[in-house]
Amino acid sequence: MYLAILRGNCLNFSTNLAFCIDKQDFSVLSPVVPWEADDIWRIYAGYFFILHIPLSFGGLGLVAKLLKCSSLDPLTTGISTVILQLVELSSALALLQYTAMPSNDVKAFFATKVSTQNWGTETIIGFTILMISVSATSILGDKLVGHEDAYDPILKGILSDSPTSMLLCFILYCVIAPLSEETIYRGFLLNGLSSSMKWHEAVVG
Repeated sequence: MYLAILRGNCLNFSTNLAFCIDKQDFSVLSPVVPWEADDIWRIYAGYFFILHIPLSFGGLGLVAKLLKCSSLDPLTTGISTVILQLVELSSALALLQYTAMPSNDVKAFFATKVSTQNWGTETIIGFTILMISVSATSILGDKLVGHEDAYDPILKGILSDSPTSMLLCFILYCVIAPLSEETIYRGFLLNGLSSSMKWHEAVVG
């Protein structure tokens, strides 16, 4: 009898939880976005092929050609990469504003997202999950493949060049890269897709 009551309570709790998740669709995902739902993938394709690919894979080559040198030293590589990433982020924001529906302010949309998030809790949870994932992957890789040097030789050269180069890497990987990811993928793409489908379908999409 008690087992049946407990089972019924668990079933009711699961049903209510599923209903609440489906109803709220995560508070950080807005049902109203500044872009047309049919234009989301076209806007993302424009960003990816016009901004991300050229700047990521051809940016440093262009800098080397402008400076008329065959290869860049570590400090110049770090400075150039930071500038290129800032140009990409700024251009992406301009693209999102240009493609938004009339009378929609993209900056206000992202500002609302920032003000409604509990950054302290999310940072701790995210960092903990990231560290567990990295540790588990490293241990599994060492057992299956064996220990290998995981450092990229170019990145290793930049980090060991000078404190300035190390600071540039910190700014690039700990500030600019997360900001770009939150803006483009979570802020724009995930919110845009979740406005016309369920959040779990948007994540898979």
